[in-house]
Amino acid sequence: MTLMRPLMLLLLMASATTTFAQTNQEVNLCINLSEILELQAMPTNSGLITFDVDTKNKWEFGMEPSDYNEFSVCATTDWKITCQVAGNNGDDIDEQSGNGGKLPLACVGHKIIWGGTNPIGNHLNITQPLAQGTTTVLEPAAGQSNIGGTTANNFIVWWNVGQWQLPGMPDESLLDKQVKAGTYKFKVVYTLLPAI
Repeated sequence: MTLMRPLMLLLLMASATTTFAQTNQEVNLCINLSEILELQAMPTNSGLITFDVDTKNKWEFGMEPSDYNEFSVCATTDWKITCQVAGNNGDDIDEQSGNGGKLPLACVGHKIIWGGTNPIGNHLNITQPLAQGTTTVLEPAAGQSNIGGTTANNFIVWWNVGQWQLPGMPDESLLDKQVKAGTYKFKVVYTLLPAI
């Protein structure tokens, strides 16, 4: 009987070990993060930028309007913004009433003032003249990411016309270029794209 007791105890321990044996189960997870790219106009954005060149001084030295464009980007991927002029005739903008006037496209300048917290490659950090074709104006800074929301990615586009004295702008005033008086109207299209 004394031999049976240790044997029973050993059998009970072996049974307990088998009962509490550990098994593994794998759980597979799949998370799909959708790409979001949104270019939003801020509440202070001006839908129409108006230049009233109505004094001799403005004709000779150009001007900046009180209007500006303010935008923000919400993006879950690195992004860039391109710029393209629409409604021009080659390197010129035609006068609306048909008096034959032509305003050189390069007489209109734009500059981007970056207000976001993300590092950015800003090709318009100083005033540049408008030009034909599509140009990249904002993109991720070298080796950096610009993924983020509206606080991380916001900017202002500032405009001018006829400011020939600025570096990079044409070197003659609107008077020197003999631009005819009248109304000149066109669009500048900013497009948000993934940065590849």
